[in-house]
Amino acid sequence: MKENNHIRRLLILSIIAGSIYGMGALLFGLLMQYNVLLLDGAYTLIGAVMSFISLYLAKYIQMHDFERFPFGKEPLMPLMVFVQYSIILLISVYGVIESVYTLFHIIPSSQGNSGLYFSIIGSVYCLLFYLYLKKNQLTHPFYWVEYAQWRFGFFFSAGVVLSFLLSGLLESSGYRHLAMYIDPIVSIGITLFFIQLALKELKHAILELTTSSAKSRLREEILTVVQTRLAREDVETYVLRTAKVGNQVIVELDLVVTTLSSLDTVARQDPLREELHDAINQIIASHTLWLNINFVGDIKWAYSSVEKEI
Repeated sequence: MKENNHIRRLLILSIIAGSIYGMGALLFGLLMQYNVLLLDGAYTLIGAVMSFISLYLAKYIQMHDFERFPFGKEPLMPLMVFVQYSIILLISVYGVIESVYTLFHIIPSSQGNSGLYFSIIGSVYCLLFYLYLKKNQLTHPFYWVEYAQWRFGFFFSAGVVLSFLLSGLLESSGYRHLAMYIDPIVSIGITLFFIQLALKELKHAILELTTSSAKSRLREEILTVVQTRLAREDVETYVLRTAKVGNQVIVELDLVVTTLSSLDTVARQDPLREELHDAINQIIASHTLWLNINFVGDIKWAYSSVEKEI
């Protein structure tokens, strides 16, 4: 509950900070017709809008609704990440196309020092909020989306500063015709990086939405706990499944027991569930745990579907 309240507060602050900076960057970009600032403002405002939606989802996910969502609402988290990075991917592709067009249709413009000053202020602005988030680390997926957004926002703003400085140096050295190409070239570089980042995050979101196996390190830690505990029991065969969906870790363990096993009674099964539940919870920190332990007599019931003869 404490972390949920914390993530809501961070999201509200991110919305306010992102809206202020995004509108400022867009305004300066429009006034000076500078592509990099326009992209910076567009990405930041999109991030603020998505943070607003995340704020609503964070609260909605906490509201239990067993009738409609018997397995919880955690899949909404990777779904939100998928939507966010899909939008970023589309805008990045458009940004590349627009920058390439600008590269071949250069129009001389006076950028002035105001753009440089704004970019320096923007870099410091993003850096301070990024450091604030870094100081208040959480395990919630929405936190890591905000963390990555502001970290990249800093590098983006720093790239804008570099763009202004390179343009100024070229102009002062007599290569004014080359200075005009800096803006679209930097814009292309930044958007290509955004495309790579978006594709990477989309892959992770799809894996979580399809309840793929948890990361190998997490699975190995859970497997070690299970093996250690089952070593004290008369269990030779078991099937372990792990997955991570949003902020929830799903663990399903099917144990094959015989009628002679001490685990053939509910009185012995529940204490084992309790011990494994507590041990796994220590591993996954503040993530929520969905633990399902089944005791079967035939290994075929440990699989989701049993082949039928046709």
